[in-house]
Amino acid sequence: MTVTLELKPMVEAAAKAEAQARGVAVENYLQAFLEQTLPVPVQQDMEAVRQQRMAILERLNGKYAGLPGGSEEFAAQKEEEKAREERFWRDKP
Repeated sequence: MTVTLELKPMVEAAAKAEAQARGVAVENYLQAFLEQTLPVPVQQDMEAVRQQRMAILERLNGKYAGLPGGSEEFAAQKEEEKAREERFWRDKP
């Protein structure tokens, strides 16, 4: 889709400065910004959430190992939260 936007001068200057700082064209910067800012389809979003949780669990593995419940209980809680969230998005009208 092609969109034409009328940007305020300050917004335009900020977008150009950010694009230049990243070494990309302002159009590419704005496209990437929108893709990161706007919500993504639920399946992709849930996969990203799952991957983030797994990364957190990997970092925490061992940190809670000496505590009652430890990292295994924490992991089980996070998986249950993930399942509830997936059911919510799947069943949402």
